[in-house]
Amino acid sequence: FRPADAVAASIVGHLDELRRSGSSSGEPLRLPGDRAAELEVENAARGIPVPGPLRARLSTLAERLGVTEDLEGGDA
Repeated sequence: FRPADAVAASIVGHLDELRRSGSSSGEPLRLPGDRAAELEVENAARGIPVPGPLRARLSTLAERLGVTEDLEGGDA
């Protein structure tokens, strides 16, 4: 039995060591959830990318419904 923060620090240390070990191809080793965590940080910083065809459909729908808000992002 150990304090929760000590257990968490130990787990993080083991996972970091595993990542540093590398893969057989020489590429950095990624664990399940690593890419999702990277995307979450990117999306929080830049917003969620919307493909062009979907953006066009949303713009058409917004126009039909009379939505005049800027759909390009900006401050919410």
